[in-house]
Amino acid sequence: MLLKEKEIEAMYFLRQFPIDRVAVSFSGGKDSLVALHLASRIGIRKAVFCDTTIESQKVIEFVKEVETILGVKIDIVKPKKSFWELVHLLGVPSVHNRWCCPTIKFQPLNEYARKHKIEYYVTGLRREESVIRKEYKKIEVNPMLPHVIQLNPIVEWSEKDVWEYIRKYELPIPPGYENGLLRNGCVICPYKSPKELGKVKKLEPEMWERFEEFLNYYAHISGIPDKNRFIESGWRSWRPPVKRKIVGKIKVNESGIVLTNGLEKRNFKLLKILKKDDPDKLKKAKILIEKELNCIGCGACLSLCPTGALYINREGLIDVDIGKCTHCYECLNSSKLRGGCIGRNYKLEVFIVDVEN
Repeated sequence: MLLKEKEIEAMYFLRQFPIDRVAVSFSGGKDSLVALHLASRIGIRKAVFCDTTIESQKVIEFVKEVETILGVKIDIVKPKKSFWELVHLLGVPSVHNRWCCPTIKFQPLNEYARKHKIEYYVTGLRREESVIRKEYKKIEVNPMLPHVIQLNPIVEWSEKDVWEYIRKYELPIPPGYENGLLRNGCVICPYKSPKELGKVKKLEPEMWERFEEFLNYYAHISGIPDKNRFIESGWRSWRPPVKRKIVGKIKVNESGIVLTNGLEKRNFKLLKILKKDDPDKLKKAKILIEKELNCIGCGACLSLCPTGALYINREGLIDVDIGKCTHCYECLNSSKLRGGCIGRNYKLEVFIVDVEN
């Protein structure tokens, strides 16, 4: 299929959806740029860029440049807690400790969609990019964006198509590609190859110096023997040891949930989510209590709630507006968010409760 035909097909596809409910999720990369340009040609004027707090400043400047050139408002959002705050609470992000995307990327995109009543996000995802994405379709639902439908208009395009399109419409070249980077995105990413990380380190020396300072500190407190290897690239596949601490006990009797060993002094707000006649009340109570005990205020679990009942309160911790809660238990959904909570699964020390049968 010729490029012109692919353009027409992509725009026809996007025209099927209500423009006032569509926004482009713009990453600042070449594929995302093409998707944004195609969307703007049919009148879509909303776009959002997530500054994960480990984005290149050059990319952020590029986002502002594209906003001016295309005449599309690109809102820049940030996570509730920065990468640098979270890394001290959750440890090094790795392919086995992947807390980063739910907290610093999807959390602000979910919040933006809810606030602006966005039902569809247009992306520049392509099947050719990776093995993981080869099964992608034009219409998808991302588990971490469960209430927004993902539209991928160029999912079948090749990299050659993308560069041909950019040249054809004289679009600005995103930063990084001239230095051999394959894609933009978070500067610090465990899924980047050692070769690509080597290029990134030269392009973003200040950020990498700060990260390597943390790696050195983390290796010290974790007792990692080969510290140099860990700092060089071993952190990418790091599997942190599980550290769990029992802080109390729970059981169920005729009067309901009973808390002991110190837990009875606490008011666990999330227990209001439980249905009174739930036969599996004890298991669900354990998860809800551990969510509160381990909450770090990242907001990742808010995306699971379809009614917006979950929120981060003034103390910076998880809370529930029970008037909005439908007791659907999506906030306990481990298939969308591991264990229903980032802190409960990734903190350096996880607080758990023992169940009395």
